[in-house]
Amino acid sequence: SVISQENEDRKVRDLERRVNGSLPDAEAAAERVVAEERKDRESWEDMHARVVRKNITDLRHQVDKVQDSIAKLNHEVSHVTMSQLRLRRGLNLTNTTIASDERETAKVESKEKRLADDLAGLK
Repeated sequence: SVISQENEDRKVRDLERRVNGSLPDAEAAAERVVAEERKDRESWEDMHARVVRKNITDLRHQVDKVQDSIAKLNHEVSHVTMSQLRLRRGLNLTNTTIASDERETAKVESKEKRLADDLAGLK
């Protein structure tokens, strides 16, 4: 029993030595794993930040394009508005001319009728 106790004690001491000897290796390995995970996480965060910045830049370009399109459309609208104003002025001038011509025609017709009446009175 004393011998088996000594054997057990020796086995325990051997195990303690092995565990204690491998403990620094295990700690170093754990530190390496933690460092790799931190590096991977930072790398992923950097990549994600780059993607977000690129998306923001792309969206800004799209906004610029939309604003350019709006400016072009506004320019076209102003051309159409000016054309409408010119057409209205032309229409107003045409209507004025027609009204003036109708008055002149009425005067001429009135004179013709008077002349016809005067001529009929002479016969």
